[in-house]
Amino acid sequence: GCRAKIPDVSGSAERPCATMDYTYVDELPVDRNFGRDLAHNSAAAALVQFEIISPLCLNAVKAGSKIEDLLLSPPEPLTDDPETDDTINIYGEACTSNEDSILNKGDVVEFKFELVEREPNCGADGIYPWDEGGKCNGYENNPPPSVNLPSDDHQIKIHVADGVTPEDYEESCPSITPSTACSESSDGSILEFTHFMTAGEPNPFAPFSKKISVEFTRAFDNARILFERHVLILGSIAEEVPQVWTTAVEGLIFSVLRDPPGGASTATLVEGSTISTSMAIEGAHAATLGKTFQWSASGGIQGGFKTAPPGVIFNGVGIGTNHGGGQSDSTSITVSRGSSSHFDIGISFGIAITTSDSPYLAGQPSDVIIGGGANLRFISAIEVYRDPPEGEGKNGNGEICLAGRQTVEFIPERITTYVMTVYEIEKTI
Repeated sequence: GCRAKIPDVSGSAERPCATMDYTYVDELPVDRNFGRDLAHNSAAAALVQFEIISPLCLNAVKAGSKIEDLLLSPPEPLTDDPETDDTINIYGEACTSNEDSILNKGDVVEFKFELVEREPNCGADGIYPWDEGGKCNGYENNPPPSVNLPSDDHQIKIHVADGVTPEDYEESCPSITPSTACSESSDGSILEFTHFMTAGEPNPFAPFSKKISVEFTRAFDNARILFERHVLILGSIAEEVPQVWTTAVEGLIFSVLRDPPGGASTATLVEGSTISTSMAIEGAHAATLGKTFQWSASGGIQGGFKTAPPGVIFNGVGIGTNHGGGQSDSTSITVSRGSSSHFDIGISFGIAITTSDSPYLAGQPSDVIIGGGANLRFISAIEVYRDPPEGEGKNGNGEICLAGRQTVEFIPERITTYVMTVYEIEKTI
């Protein structure tokens, strides 16, 4: 009856406490030599300080600015229409009322895991487990020791198996590199572990879910906490053996440099300027790039030009460049995926461009048009979409359904540019 039990605390399915292999404190793997005669406990010299190890618990998990509320298990996949018994399609369908678990491809979620040791709350007078006076009432949370640990076995080990990003790595708490991955909170009340999850490629088949698993273990008491959640990812993914086709688009206008009124007035796009624009195609998705594409300008001058002052191009006829991997000092192009539906294009100029100062071309005729074209590659893909669409709430039964369908993705593989004046166009016409 005098054996001290390890506190038997309870968590929940969402915020579990650790499982362990021991019941009593004296079963823990540690040598004990009190140096006291416990049979003679009336003398002050015989007082012994008992140390217990408290169960490790997951006190809270935050996803961004709010408490995490993702799916504990994936939704039931549906392959047949319940009204007609017809097969929906090869991708199936899945429905859920948990909107927090539905992410768009590329979304980033910051998880913060709060770890505590849950101890009996006995106040100043109660003694656990010999609580004859009824002083112990419930439990209190304290931070797990993070400094001066007796051994490495007291360290909390973390294994992240993130199938959403995807990413798999080991960490310890407290962490060393980086020191911020798992550390005490600012008020010292908890140990906090941070993990960033980025929604990667969607699962094209019902239930359209991917799993993130985070396991916390401590060797000293064989403690183990397993956190598992499921998310549903919206977006497109190229087919395993996709169809690919290309086309060229010309006559795009990226920007217009307006010439102010008056014969001697000019407007200049200074050297080093960058023009930013976006490219989207209705009904198509922007394909995922392994990295940002960057092309340098190649090509030549389409007609003549003069420089006045040095380094400034007078666009008397027009200049054009063709971008595809060559080198030039005049222009460079960067292309990056801005979202699931568009690409961002940046056109940087290593030279200056100015409108004409001729009184015969004042105003609109001297306006400089910066335009171009693109070679586009289209790829057959599968889109995971939601019904109703984002921003339109839920269905009448309080659920949101996900399904798959065929779609196309596009990539601007080659960007061409030209620079010419309104006067030149009118003269050509």
